[in-house]
Amino acid sequence: MNLELAEGLLDAAQAAAESRGVSMALAVVDAGGHPVAMRRMDGATVIAAATVIPKARTAVHFGRPTADVVEAARRDPVVYGSFLEASGSWLVYSMGGVPVFDEAGRIIGAIGASGGTGAEDIEVSEAALRSVGR
Repeated sequence: MNLELAEGLLDAAQAAAESRGVSMALAVVDAGGHPVAMRRMDGATVIAAATVIPKARTAVHFGRPTADVVEAARRDPVVYGSFLEASGSWLVYSMGGVPVFDEAGRIIGAIGASGGTGAEDIEVSEAALRSVGR
């Protein structure tokens, strides 16, 4: 993940959020879960900004969209609860985080969107990925 790709993802995510009339917090992390770029749109809530980086980190560390992680946590709350406890505030089980893969299929980071419904958060993250051909 580099800054150019991260900024491109954020630009596309912001456009997608604006087209839906939703103010969001948006973030991109690298393969280690470290923030590369973050944006809080005008009107986005503080809680959206607080959860967006953990959403992206969760997608990186599980290697799949956070919507899938939420479902897995519902099926096995004891195991997934222990992951949350061990991570402190590093992870969050909330929809809107999606991993970013390179051309070889390796995870290079993730994008997170927060501030809409779970479905809106997912749509915005996925729209950003499509816009950059990922």
